[in-house]
Amino acid sequence: MGVLTEQLTIRSAGQREVPEVRRILDAANRFTRDLLSPPAYARYRAMVIDVEGRLRHSELLVAERGDRVVGTATFFPHARDEGWGLSDRAAGIRAMAVEPDAQRRGVGAALVAACIERARAHDVEAITLHTAAYLHAAIRLYERCGFRRDPTQDRQAAELIGLIDETWDVVALAYRLDLT
Repeated sequence: MGVLTEQLTIRSAGQREVPEVRRILDAANRFTRDLLSPPAYARYRAMVIDVEGRLRHSELLVAERGDRVVGTATFFPHARDEGWGLSDRAAGIRAMAVEPDAQRRGVGAALVAACIERARAHDVEAITLHTAAYLHAAIRLYERCGFRRDPTQDRQAAELIGLIDETWDVVALAYRLDLT
């Protein structure tokens, strides 16, 4: 007999979840800490955990297991509102993270599915996202969910997050899932 696990719920976050979302984003971005100088990482981290800065044009989602928030994603009905020069006929996913001890348990897939469902409801042609080559598990997840590389929308990560003065050659790899 298998072990019964608590059901996972994906829902819009309220203001009370913002501190928990910040904590999860911070924990999930631990890999980037070693790639940047301390001042550059401080700027990168500030951008990642700036939940309120994204809310004007997006919906903050949380994945909850029992009474515990274990994951998050920011859904943009219009990818152009992310500020990365993307199409207005696509939705976008940004700042997706799963608490390290909840990874590989379907949380990320459930968050992606919720974003795809929302994108279909907004009648857009596609849903897009960016990730980094060193985030192997994220890339596998996105590809399993049907996303394919769109190199025409790749961006220099340093430029996108205002680290022009840094030598950080990470490319923000674009992925796209066509919905039409």
